Amino acid sequence: MKRFIIYGLLLAASLSTVWAGGQQSGGAAPSATSVLNISVMGVHGAPYPLPAEESIIFKTIADTRNVKFQFDWRQSTDYGTQIAVTLASGKLPDIIADPGAYGVMALVDEGAIIPLDDLLTQYGQNILAAVGPARMANWRSTDGHIYTLPGILNIQGAYSMMIRKDWLDKLGLALPTTWDQWLTVWRAFRDNDMNGDGDKTNEIPLAFAMASNGESIVAPLLWAFGIQCSADTQFCVYNGRYIPVTEHPRYTEFLQATSDLYREGILDREFSSRAQADLFTIMDNGLCGSAYTWAERASISTSVNQQAGNAAAFWKTVAPIKGPNGDQYIQARDWRVFTYSITSTAEKKAADIIKFFNWMYSDKGIELYSFGIEGQTFDYVNGKPVLKVSLLTDSFTSYRTAGLQYTCFPGVWTEDAYMQCLTRGQSYAQLAPQVQSFYDGLFTVNKGYYYDMPDTLATEAYVRYRAELITNGVSVLRAQCIAGQISVADFTSQYQALKTRGFQQIIDQGAAAYATINSGW
Repeated sequence: MKRFIIYGLLLAASLSTVWAGGQQSGGAAPSATSVLNISVMGVHGAPYPLPAEESIIFKTIADTRNVKFQFDWRQSTDYGTQIAVTLASGKLPDIIADPGAYGVMALVDEGAIIPLDDLLTQYGQNILAAVGPARMANWRSTDGHIYTLPGILNIQGAYSMMIRKDWLDKLGLALPTTWDQWLTVWRAFRDNDMNGDGDKTNEIPLAFAMASNGESIVAPLLWAFGIQCSADTQFCVYNGRYIPVTEHPRYTEFLQATSDLYREGILDREFSSRAQADLFTIMDNGLCGSAYTWAERASISTSVNQQAGNAAAFWKTVAPIKGPNGDQYIQARDWRVFTYSITSTAEKKAADIIKFFNWMYSDKGIELYSFGIEGQTFDYVNGKPVLKVSLLTDSFTSYRTAGLQYTCFPGVWTEDAYMQCLTRGQSYAQLAPQVQSFYDGLFTVNKGYYYDMPDTLATEAYVRYRAELITNGVSVLRAQCIAGQISVADFTSQYQALKTRGFQQIIDQGAAAYATINSGW
């Protein structure tokens, strides 16, 4: 531990010099004529019509940086299993995508990936500057080291609460801004045939979507009770301590209030199993009055409802739910769009890989990633890169068709490029009302309510016990309590039993890891 702290202090000194020094041009290969070949195992999630090798980004990189990639794209389904199979084969790629549930530290324990601290200090000045000192703690793994190269989007907004404004208008109610006003609105949605189908029982006043692992549900209600949780809603930082949300002093208050919402018929009866696609379906079909999801969905679901014949339908993005004690928060978008690690197989050329990515995070690399090639996909107008009109005709689709913003690969996507795609080059006043609602959810209504979201720290105990004690343990107990199947007292008692089976180890190791990554270097 002493050696680790000394190493950290030395690294801190070098990083402070780096952050003060600004961007550097970086390098891509050992010489101007040699070719750096990099094999990649990644997850291809976004709808890109072009193979990566044919996109403008990677063609340009091959032509101008002498770097060529051999991509092995995988689907996100069972990606952890696919990683395990790859490790067992003994044939690792040079860089490998974020292992998700498998865990970065599991790859470290397998000896599959290497720490990047020294390499970044020597060759990654632009990468370090793009992340910045304020986000270093989130970048480090539980042992305090850096193992990942992040794709970055510096936009806080992604999600938003939203409400059927036309339903409010029909009832003569204003947008809710207090807990009591939210209760009034939800009860009115419940008690009236808001969608006019003759059935007063099929409206869902409040709905959320669970995450694929079943852990991340009802987050906006946690926030309304002052619990600033991690993305999976399992951990928080309270009084400087990293703890599970179940240890937060207001957690039982949250449980009771959420259980009351369920009992009253306000909270979605399927809150613990509602998949994202199902949430979109009930929003699109006039069955839901308020929801928390991607801000873009306000625009999409408004259009879908209107095209189905309900011309008045309108999903309006609104500020987070304000709790009974005035708490009002929302999680910010994770600045890391995607991350990759360098494997032990590529250790001999790791310096050259970092040099290449350092160029990717330079001004020119960022320009390529976000805008492409001057004269081909964008022009400079008054000193600012402006995307060609042909790339803005259908929001992000044409832009991605051109091979830009390849989010399944590390780079920096600028807010300017994002905004040009979102607004199609128009001013706010020129946007359709539903697109204005999307815009508001990203940049307006949630401003001032974002909090510094803690990471879920994948300690040894967390990895070992997660499925048993979190996914199938405390998360199930929470759902049962909210649904009235067990009391709050029963939840507390059964949760204490989980602590004796290993949950206390998760707590202790999480606290130790948090202290390590926030040790001041």
